[in-house]
Amino acid sequence: MTINQFFKECHKREVFKMLSIYIVSSWVILQVLSVIWKPLNLPEKSITVLIILLLIGFPVYIFYIWKSRLKYTVSTDVDDATEVKNRKAFEHFFFSGFGIIAFFCSLSVLILINNNFTNSVELKSLDMTDKIAVLSFENNTGDDKFDIVSKLSLDLIQHGITENNVGQVITQSIVNDYSSAMQTKNKLFSDEDILNTYLKPSKTITGTFFLKDNSLIFNSSIIDGSKNETLISFKPVECNSDRPLVCIDELQQKILGYFVTEKDKKGIRLQHNPPKFEAYQLFREAEENFENKDVYLDLLNKSIEVDSNYFEPKVNKFLHYYNQRKFKIADSLRLAILPKSGVSKRQRNLLNHYDALIKGDNRKIYQTALNEYKITPFHLRTNQSMMTIALQRINRPDLIDDIFKMASWEAVNIDNCLVCVFSYFTKAYADLELGRNQMTIDTLESLINRSDNYILKKPLISAYVRTANYDKLNTLLTKIKLLHEKEDWEESNLYAGKEILVRTDSIDLANSYFQNLINSSEDKNNKNYANAHFYKGDYRKAEELLQPLLANDPENINHMVKLSISLFKNGKTEEANTLVSKLNDMRKDYQYGSIDYGIAQIFASQDKNDIAIEHLLMSVAAGNRYRNESFQNDYLFKTIKDSPKFDLIMNFWHD
Repeated sequence: MTINQFFKECHKREVFKMLSIYIVSSWVILQVLSVIWKPLNLPEKSITVLIILLLIGFPVYIFYIWKSRLKYTVSTDVDDATEVKNRKAFEHFFFSGFGIIAFFCSLSVLILINNNFTNSVELKSLDMTDKIAVLSFENNTGDDKFDIVSKLSLDLIQHGITENNVGQVITQSIVNDYSSAMQTKNKLFSDEDILNTYLKPSKTITGTFFLKDNSLIFNSSIIDGSKNETLISFKPVECNSDRPLVCIDELQQKILGYFVTEKDKKGIRLQHNPPKFEAYQLFREAEENFENKDVYLDLLNKSIEVDSNYFEPKVNKFLHYYNQRKFKIADSLRLAILPKSGVSKRQRNLLNHYDALIKGDNRKIYQTALNEYKITPFHLRTNQSMMTIALQRINRPDLIDDIFKMASWEAVNIDNCLVCVFSYFTKAYADLELGRNQMTIDTLESLINRSDNYILKKPLISAYVRTANYDKLNTLLTKIKLLHEKEDWEESNLYAGKEILVRTDSIDLANSYFQNLINSSEDKNNKNYANAHFYKGDYRKAEELLQPLLANDPENINHMVKLSISLFKNGKTEEANTLVSKLNDMRKDYQYGSIDYGIAQIFASQDKNDIAIEHLLMSVAAGNRYRNESFQNDYLFKTIKDSPKFDLIMNFWHD
């Protein structure tokens, strides 16, 4: 039997007719479902599921045709060899075609399932609990000057929800952070994509406002996050156009009233009075000029002048001076805020956090930061800050994994997200402390292929040293030399050499990296050049270089410590001890254990380990941090870092 004869036999037995009925019927059903799935409130993937079922059913239907119309209805004379041969040939053609069709149907089903039901999202989606999305109110007035009202609505409604423990808030800024971090040249994410696919709020608050004569009219709704249905549309709120806060305050109370009634709670505590509109405008303008410190501070001061009860510009002013290391000014600002801050529990927690920062109370810094973190654990910046506090303030690298997983970092476009870079930097050092060296290498090698940010290369240097992968280390240093500033390359060699001294006994290998810096340095008077000689053990040259550095910066603790050690190594014990006395005389407020840490380094270099341990304990108690080059990672403490007494220091703030 030829293929043409096979087709003729199929036509004769109405096989093609029956196949056509199935295909046409399937097409009609798909067309009908594509129209009615929304009105029937069916899942969005209903059409995909139907296609899969129809594809599975097609080979089953073909087999049914064989069973019902061909196998028993076509008689064969078993004594006629030609007829038997044709029958077998027909079966061969039929089941070959059946197998091909079944294969392509199965392949299509697998592709559809893979594309629609497995690994279909790049970010880890968050479970839907009591998260509430508050989106910016749409300005329909036609006047750009009212854009600020949209931001004000967002902020005050968000504050009311968090202050009254109604739920965790997903704000427009969080949605924007995710959208910006994930954005690529070929793919854009809408607010709806981010909310429905990744953040999954239980409810979403939306709103608009427009101008009627001289009045602002506000409309707002609450939408169910799972069903995308409007749960309630509030009655319009009206106020004078120059007093939008009246509308927002009333609308906030309506929204909070809805949530509290829904949860059957009593005794709502609404937030204290909102700020004056002009003060709010000045504060927002300050935030937009954050990079220009002078303009930023001036606008904060103006905002406070307009409304002396406005909390946010006051605490931002405190943080401005704290980050500038002007701790005395920051402390006075904190004390000025404190007497007026008893209304809001969240504000009280923030002030307690700032109090802990000023006092260097690392345990309290962690506890108060944790209270703030619990409100929005998926907020990128809050998440990264919490990781840093857990690692540096209380030396708990084991906590970092759980914090890191709360936000979705894996699919972000790291070039557009500096906070993401710092998150991976912190995660890398936590993994190194936990001995996950190869994991650190795998993660960072992938990241530096997407980002040229220098800070990601420092933990990778550590990981290469800890795995004795010096070929890759040298390749990385060559890339740094080509892609980054000369100072970065010098610092990388210095860092690599110190890591080798801490992790191995290969002094000659470490010295080769210090020598790289010494040979290439064009500035023989900078600190890196002096430090290279110091760690290489050339204390005479180090003394010569450190003397002018300290003369130019007489309160530099690092220069003083290294010079004292160099003098002691050079046999100038009296001069070395004089510098220790000077260090003790330099004690003052807001140093956070830096003096005791430096003195501990000096005594450790003299093998006076018990005294060094005592000063390290005083240092960490005064607020010193666990950094990637301090304490257990400091070469000067190599001989004592494995002692039981040193463990007391490393676990000082543990529960």
